[in-house]
Amino acid sequence: MNALTARIREVDWHQLPEFLGPMALAHPDCIDAILDPDVSTDASFTLLQSVITRTELMSSQRYRIEHDRSENLKRYHEHLSFLIGCQTPAEFRHSDIARIRFPLKLEEVYQVDSRDSPAVQLCDVLVGGAVSVAELLMKEKSLSFYSPLKLYRDDQIIHFLPDLDFEKQREFRRGSQGSEFIDFIQDEFYKAR
Repeated sequence: MNALTARIREVDWHQLPEFLGPMALAHPDCIDAILDPDVSTDASFTLLQSVITRTELMSSQRYRIEHDRSENLKRYHEHLSFLIGCQTPAEFRHSDIARIRFPLKLEEVYQVDSRDSPAVQLCDVLVGGAVSVAELLMKEKSLSFYSPLKLYRDDQIIHFLPDLDFEKQREFRRGSQGSEFIDFIQDEFYKAR
């Protein structure tokens, strides 16, 4: 924990004090949460939910998601099944480009061995290439002519490129219903149990 907090103090954590401040200042609640084996810092479910949110907006009809085998996805199977099965009509705004409406158009998320699925292999290649190029973009500030990032619109790579223009981000997220969404999920999840 000492090494982690020291490392965070080495970066300019004051630019993101709401996120990095508790660790930089070694706040006991933050340290306790990190050391608690029942608390996860795994962002997989959040990222998967972001993919679902974007796909819901782009899809005009019911759909399924085919995913490479993943321990993370197995871990979240119950939560995904809950989201897919939630039939209570509701809609929540997350940002200018993201909102989610229940019931979802998503019918199923299932796993395959990527060696048996050309579609999943292609996605792995595209995502891997996009991540590599995004890392390079952060260093060199330019894209090569053949960059796989050119296959994506800006709103499709929002999670790849952090934006420190806080005023722009505040405006982008103004009117977000994140709190209401969390309350809805909690109420529906416990109602389903």
